[in-house]
This record gives sequence, structure tokens and C-alpha cells, in this order.
Amino acid sequence: MMVKYAAAYVDGPEALLPAYGIVFREGRDVIYQEVTKIDSLSLHRNRDTLRSGITENLRRKPGWRGGDSG
Repeated sequence: MMVKYAAAYVDGPEALLPAYGIVFREGRDVIYQEVTKIDSLSLHRNRDTLRSGITENLRRKPGWRGGDSG
């Protein structure tokens, strides 16, 4: 895994995170897509909509097995 994703790892304070860069980019892209769906002046009032959109979009990504953390 380290060879395949050599440029995507991060050496954290307590652990080596092999594909951190890939997960970070995927998450950032989903967040950008969801934010563009909501008017910027009402974004602060639509946090729940934004949160659920991000969660649903991430769940559709192959290999994502996360759940609701509350």
C-alpha cells in the first residue's frame, strides 16, 4: 500500500496514515460539491442539509464504510 500511495501518506503523531491524502481530497471534493448547491447567504441556516448531503455523497463513493457519528 505504501508503494501504491507513496505520495498520499502522512506520518501522524501516533500513527502512519497510508492513504490520508486520498481520503482528504475525496472529502474536500464532496464538500465543495455540496456547498455549491446552497446559496452562500443562507449557508449558515442549512447546516443539517449540508451535513446530510455530504454524508450521502460520501456513502456513494466506492470503499467508504463510515457511519453517522452524530
